[in-house]
Amino acid sequence: MASGEGAGLPKSRLVWFVVFLLVQMLVVGVLVPSDFLVRQVQLEREQTAQWFGETMAEELVEATNDRFNRWFVETGIVEAVRYHLVPTQEERAAEPEMDGIAETIFPFVETRLEVFWTVLYQSLQRAQLIAIWAPYMLPIWLPAIWHGFAVRRVKQLSYGYAAPNRFHAAALVLAFLLTLVPAYLMAPLAIPPSVVPLWGFAVAWAGVVIVANLQKQL
Repeated sequence: MASGEGAGLPKSRLVWFVVFLLVQMLVVGVLVPSDFLVRQVQLEREQTAQWFGETMAEELVEATNDRFNRWFVETGIVEAVRYHLVPTQEERAAEPEMDGIAETIFPFVETRLEVFWTVLYQSLQRAQLIAIWAPYMLPIWLPAIWHGFAVRRVKQLSYGYAAPNRFHAAALVLAFLLTLVPAYLMAPLAIPPSVVPLWGFAVAWAGVVIVANLQKQL
């Protein structure tokens, strides 16, 4: 019974993480104004320039623009989505019964589409930022995992105690940190670039604790 309860707890936490992401998507998609989101994108670019310099910030923007255009604009996805969700003036004129909703519903849909594409653009830019930080985080993660195996080996040789409570706590922390990635990508607020390496340090710490407290017999 105890093991079943212990196994069920992470699943319930994971459900709450998923609910949080869904609520975030709903709030961003329905409530966040498009002009506010654009200002946050610009503010985050300024923060990136302060961290990496104007040259790298411009390269980040250019790379993001290139990917967004190649993946969504040049492929016709942006236009196709708009075509299926927002009728043209000719289509509205051909159906007079649409006049009642055209002035209310369709402008709202257009602004929500602007928010959607802006969030997607910002997600691509943040993914690029993670890629920039990745080479600096790998020299932290690899020694951390190696250190965790070394600690586990010492415990094996000295008959030390592999604490299951530390293992499960660190596993929950790691699951939470991984869930933060999509939350970070979709966040409607400007987030300083320093958040990424701080997240990397937290992942390294959780990995050390998990590996160091693995069961002695795998």
